Amino acid sequence: MGTGHGHAELRGRRLGVSVLLNVLITAAQLLGGLITGSLALISDALHNLTDVLALSMSWVATRLRRRECTPQKTFGYKRAELMAALVNGLVLFAVSLFLIVEAYHRLADPQAIEGALLIVLGGAAVGVNGFCAWLLHADSRENLNMRSAYLHLVTDMATSLTVMGGGAAMIIWQAYWVDSAITIVISLALMYFSAKLILDAVRIFMQFAPPDLDLFSMEREVASMDGIEGLHHIHVWQLSECEVHMEAHVSLTEDVPVSEADRLLTEVERRLMRKHGINHVTLRPEHRPSCPPDLVIQDPDEEHNHIEEEP
Repeated sequence: MGTGHGHAELRGRRLGVSVLLNVLITAAQLLGGLITGSLALISDALHNLTDVLALSMSWVATRLRRRECTPQKTFGYKRAELMAALVNGLVLFAVSLFLIVEAYHRLADPQAIEGALLIVLGGAAVGVNGFCAWLLHADSRENLNMRSAYLHLVTDMATSLTVMGGGAAMIIWQAYWVDSAITIVISLALMYFSAKLILDAVRIFMQFAPPDLDLFSMEREVASMDGIEGLHHIHVWQLSECEVHMEAHVSLTEDVPVSEADRLLTEVERRLMRKHGINHVTLRPEHRPSCPPDLVIQDPDEEHNHIEEEP
């Protein structure tokens, strides 16, 4: 078994454990909220339910990503995880907005509830989400979909801490408005981070270049190589968060044999991979191209294909 496949299997098992634990804590909090009439517990259970949905979609997306490519699906399902991340971000944003509205209504009409149960079930949720976040932390650094699942867990852990704090305030000071006030603050933070997650996913779906890639600097760097005059007609996009594709036309300084052109293009590919993290490169060698050497084509009608129209 290859290292990548083994890592994907381990990631899938971690997600599976996280889903199971979150199903259990969601059911416990929902039951506790219905018994005590605690909106805080019901809201936290709803927030945990978004974790279940997020983790479930992440687990499905991880399995889909491992499917083999076919002649009809040449990229396979590599963007399944990206789709899951986008949906998760939208769900998280919507739930955060819902929590703000509910907390506002509770501030206007606070109700006395049993604070001890909030502390117990909130503490259980903190433990479960903290453990699951620890399981997914390493993968969250290199994968947008896993980052979205990790974000769900961490923010829900913060919400559960709020529930615990509210329960303590209810017991000590009968301050039933505290958990609503803190929930509004946390939900605003959730909306900010989920909005960033949504924008990152949309940027990749729109096939924008990685935000840290300086296309002009990269072109100058390649043009400084021996035997290379420059790059033009460049397209750079992200297939997924960790896979960057590029296609470009390469102007050669001399009319060289195919073997020499292949050597030069291989050197360009190595430099692009080593210095810019572009791991899938398609290059077309040219000598004295007849079209304008624009770095990026602005008009789709002026696509650079070197095919002359028949009279």
